[in-house]
Amino acid sequence: MNTSKGSFLLFILSMTLVLNVQAISTGIPESTDPGKPQPLNSKFKSINGPVLFETSPPLPPVHDAFLQNGTLITYEPNIIRVENDGRVREGFFMYDLSSINGTITGVVLEWQGFSDNGSGTIEVHIGDSTNWTESNLSTANQPNKVGPAIGSISGNFTKNKFYSVNLDASVFSNGLVSLILSQLPGGNDIGIASKENTTHASANLTVTYTPAGGDTTAPTTPTNLTSTNVTQNSISLSWSPSTDANGIASYELRNTTTGNTYSVAGSSTSYTEDNLSPDTNYTYDVRALDPSGNPSGYSTSYSISTNAAPDTEDPSPPTLSTTGNTDTTVSLSWSGATD
Repeated sequence: MNTSKGSFLLFILSMTLVLNVQAISTGIPESTDPGKPQPLNSKFKSINGPVLFETSPPLPPVHDAFLQNGTLITYEPNIIRVENDGRVREGFFMYDLSSINGTITGVVLEWQGFSDNGSGTIEVHIGDSTNWTESNLSTANQPNKVGPAIGSISGNFTKNKFYSVNLDASVFSNGLVSLILSQLPGGNDIGIASKENTTHASANLTVTYTPAGGDTTAPTTPTNLTSTNVTQNSISLSWSPSTDANGIASYELRNTTTGNTYSVAGSSTSYTEDNLSPDTNYTYDVRALDPSGNPSGYSTSYSISTNAAPDTEDPSPPTLSTTGNTDTTVSLSWSGATD
């Protein structure tokens, strides 16, 4: 064989193998919008083993609508509004999870802001019924909230930007499900693109699940959660690692005082939370997730206070006065200072 021709064919074969291996092992989603990946259906496999978990494509709502002070609003078909600042507006979303063939281990709700900027805390609740549509939703058939919120997000919400919330996967099952988005008191108007919106992404669910017959064993629970450094605005934490037959994919550290949750790589067992308030007590716990998305139990809670801010305020000046004098002495007194 000609040497140069043989080298060229070997190069082509090598590149084909590399590309095929990357396509199988990475599960990297294709991006249809720069800076905003749109995940495709992906399967993640252990080496020479079964499929550990699958991730669904984004699932759009079957129905979405909002009630304003109990009245269905139909004259704004491209937006779902959520507000609790004088007016009460709640968003209702129905999803069909019947295509999910396995045990649901992770659910993410993602939407794109539309039309209006707002701020506040949005809570997500599971609803108790699915006997409504976006054209007949009313106070008579609206789903009621079941239990505590299954996810929340706080801050400023800007139109055109994407936002996501990790939801409690344990409340989901195959079939239809209703979600209710509401604001805590004081939260002003937030616009979410509806499924009829042709220019912005609707509120989609992405579901991670273990296929039937896959890995359903949870990792061991992390232990020995403690602090390693504390300042007036930050707390550094560490914990003993969890174990799992397929390894640890990540840890979920939760500040139960503020509701903030942080994802930490499975190879790390430490995290520093910044932007905290001085002289304030915070409580944390942590859990592990394996490559199939199976969560461990939460660790024992750990509480720690940030350091107090340094005292930079001067005492008040005392007032000096004379109380008597002679030819050779002066008697003085002063009022006490305060601090």
